[in-house]
Amino acid sequence: MKDFRGTYVEIAAKQLALSEPFIWLIEVEVPTDPPTRYRITNYNSDVSYGVNSLGQPTLYHPFPVVFGDLLEQRRGDLPEITINVGNAGLEMMADLELYNGLVDVPVRIRLVNSAALNDPNAQSQVNGKIARTRVRDDLIAFTISQTNLTKVFFPSKRLLAHDCQHRFGGPDCGYIIPPGATNVIGGGFNFCARTFEDCGIRGDDEVARSLTRLHPLRFDGCPGIKGGTPA
Repeated sequence: MKDFRGTYVEIAAKQLALSEPFIWLIEVEVPTDPPTRYRITNYNSDVSYGVNSLGQPTLYHPFPVVFGDLLEQRRGDLPEITINVGNAGLEMMADLELYNGLVDVPVRIRLVNSAALNDPNAQSQVNGKIARTRVRDDLIAFTISQTNLTKVFFPSKRLLAHDCQHRFGGPDCGYIIPPGATNVIGGGFNFCARTFEDCGIRGDDEVARSLTRLHPLRFDGCPGIKGGTPA
């Protein structure tokens, strides 16, 4: 849990009644080129909070917003929250249509107090993505989650005994392909069969070219895996 000691939140938590309300600030990034950001708040007027990349104040505009319950598993992970946005304009509806309901776009939710807008430590923040979108008339219901399990591939990669899955010359492989490679040790290689033997030969070439030997240590196969038994 975040430590709010020394901030206005600590003072507000000890009050029986708040003189200044807590407000929600919501930022949604739409994948236009360049990206567009919707910044809305449930407050009754514009809220200036933080600055943008140009050093200009960032404004959140009032919108009819209602929050649902914050749902999470018993272990406390994978929280979900539903945000209902009313009076959606034509621009937002067009973006929903064009970008698949804004599913998977980043969302940042902040809870701040209107008396502490200049204190970046006096905020509670959740970063997530839109997992589901429902539209009814001019009401939009966004379900925000930190992980969309329906789109997680499991397992995330295949484990092969004798085949490396790194792209040859890519950052995971790390092999430096020289211009005019001769495909012999000392002259560099511009291809690899992605076998353990070829990986070792590329390592010998690195040594011959006075480079740090990365191979076959970077080999991505798992030679210890045994083949399956036919049924």
